[in-house]
Amino acid sequence: MKVLTVCVLLLVFTLSGCGDHSGGYYYDDHHDNNHYYEPVYTPVYTELKSFNVVDSNGRSSEFTREERLELNPYRDDGLFEIYWETRGRNDYYAEFRINDRPTLEGSLRISHNVCGDFQSCGYDGMQYCRYNADFSLSCNSYEPPDVDDPSASIAEYLQTVPDKLYLMLEVCGVGDIHCEFEVLAVTVN
Repeated sequence: MKVLTVCVLLLVFTLSGCGDHSGGYYYDDHHDNNHYYEPVYTPVYTELKSFNVVDSNGRSSEFTREERLELNPYRDDGLFEIYWETRGRNDYYAEFRINDRPTLEGSLRISHNVCGDFQSCGYDGMQYCRYNADFSLSCNSYEPPDVDDPSASIAEYLQTVPDKLYLMLEVCGVGDIHCEFEVLAVTVN
């Protein structure tokens, strides 16, 4: 009798381990339906999910990747917008840059922001920028920059006008050594 009781208890304990919920999928006997819960993935480092530009003509790189974007100081007062989306756990630095080749080496920093929880830009950011007739660029997070706002000259990157330049956004986690960047080609008039 004791042997039978011990066998039954072992069988009950063995079968009770079959309802493990660690795989994300389980069967619910009470409601007779199955549920799958997708685990939430948040990378340890800051990940740049997207970087887009709305050019001086109002065209967005999000919808017109094959078409070259244009910065023109005489269209819409040279205004254009940059916006991005990231994913991560911590605050990060976002730097907007320009270069005559699609690399960060030798690029010119136009703007720099600290983003994340409780910052001026969260995990998605946006800036208004202006390209001026004197070949300078300026950006602002809150409103379009005025012509008199501080700006960075890009004249040394232009061989001719119009010319092809590269807009870049680099994101680096605060305290990380991990950085990511994306590049978009534009025609600068």
